[in-house]
Formats: sequence, C-alpha cells, structure tokens
Amino acid sequence: HLANDFAMLCIVDKYPHDLLNSKGKTLSEIALSKWKKKHGVHDWTFGGGLYGTSKQIRSQKDLVKRHLSRFGSLRFLGDMEKETSWSRLYRKLVVLGARLEGKSEEFIQQIFPAMNLFKGIPTDEFAKQVYFKSTLDRPQGKFNPTQDRLGFIWTGPLVPFTSEAINEALDEARGIFDRYQFDFFVELIVESPRAVIALFGVFFEPKNQEETDRARNWYQAIRRRMISLGYSPYRETSSSTEKALEGNVALKRTLAKIKDALDDNNVLAPGRYGIEKLIK
Repeated sequence: HLANDFAMLCIVDKYPHDLLNSKGKTLSEIALSKWKKKHGVHDWTFGGGLYGTSKQIRSQKDLVKRHLSRFGSLRFLGDMEKETSWSRLYRKLVVLGARLEGKSEEFIQQIFPAMNLFKGIPTDEFAKQVYFKSTLDRPQGKFNPTQDRLGFIWTGPLVPFTSEAINEALDEARGIFDRYQFDFFVELIVESPRAVIALFGVFFEPKNQEETDRARNWYQAIRRRMISLGYSPYRETSSSTEKALEGNVALKRTLAKIKDALDDNNVLAPGRYGIEKLIK
C-alpha cells in the first residue's frame, strides 16, 4: 500500500486551512512542504505485511531490502502475540525510533493500528480521515460520517502494474486535480503482480455548494478520463453504478440477455447497472 504525501497527511492531521493563501483553494508547494516537515512525512509512504514461516519471512525481508532500500528509509516492525514485558518494551522502542526519525505524535499514533491491519485485525481508525476537512473533531469512539455530513468522493481505476501505465495515470490525474482545484490525493494499492488500484479522492464540505459541485465534476472528469485510457474502476460508487458496465460492452450485452430471460418485467434492480437499457 503506497500513499502519496497528501494522502498520508490526511490520516495523521486535519486540513491546515491556515496554510492556504487568501485566494487559493489548494496548498502551495511551500505550504505542503511545511506541513510534511511538521509530521515527518515524505513524498511517498509505503506499508505492507510479510507472511509465512520464520524462514520465509527472512527470505522476504532480504528481497525487500535488496530492491527497496535504495528508495528511502526502510523499517521492519514485528509484533508479539502475547502481552509480556518484552512486548511492552518493544513497542516503546518502536515509538522512540519513530520520534528519532522526526515523526510527529499524530503519525506515531497510526503505527500500531496499521500493524494490526496488516495482521488482519479490522479497524475503523483509517476511515476517520473522512473528517479531514470537517470543522468537527476527529472522533475517538464510534462515528457516523453520513449523520455528520462529511464529504469524500473517490474512484479507483485498475492500472497495469508497469511504470509506464502508472505514471500515465498519475500524470493525467494531476491535471484533473489542478483543473478542479483540489489537492492531489492518491493511494496505490497492489492488487496482484499484474495490476494496481490507483485510488484517487477528494474531500469537500457538503455545506459548501460550490465545493460540492467541483467535487462532483472532478469525479465525472477523472472517471471518464481513466476509462478512456483503458483503466476501468475496480469498484463503482452509488453515483456511478448505472454506468458500471459502460467500459465493457460485451459483458453488458451478455448480462442484459440473462436479465431479459430471467426478469422479463424488469423487476430486479430496475435502473441499476445500465442493463435495462438494452432490453427495452
């Protein structure tokens, strides 16, 4: 899982409105650099899990060191299954090491939830970033984004796992973010040895109609552009479900024939997925 600087900062902090200039709707390079320095965040932050026997883990660590260590600081963090004096000491050493590397307390608070996530332990911690631009404080316990009227919209095109394809997707996306005046948010999620999910998103205030309209227009523009490049979304949102199959006409026609045979009166999910348009 690879997050760019802005995406990582969304996890550890609230939006720094005080760093915006009087006319700007996005952070300048200078403002972003200042914010990154505060939390010890770099251009990209990579995280992942290693799984297997002790021998397999050692082999995987050697491979990771060999191929990734030249790109930046590389740290391996393990965890103990049982609560012992050694496990408590280990966690303290992890925190101390992060502080020595210049990480903020907010950054450090995300380390152990991230470790648990890679261990397969569910957490809502990272979903709290939807409060990023809100005037509400980030919740400590249970939370309800819909009730709190929070704005976040995203799309996740599936991109071939090649440097050419990924750089093309990132370059095209940056232009669209700039056009609609949103800070560049992207997380690259390795789906398989052949494909990467490029998760693009924007935060907005639903109470601000102008910003809401820009967010919706951004979504339509980036979704259309990625599809035109051959990078279809790996998952649709409620606002685009009816267009879910527009990038695969053959599958759309096949499913329409099946629906026509099994649902002659178009009772099941009418108006969804765009399928009904082919059977009328």
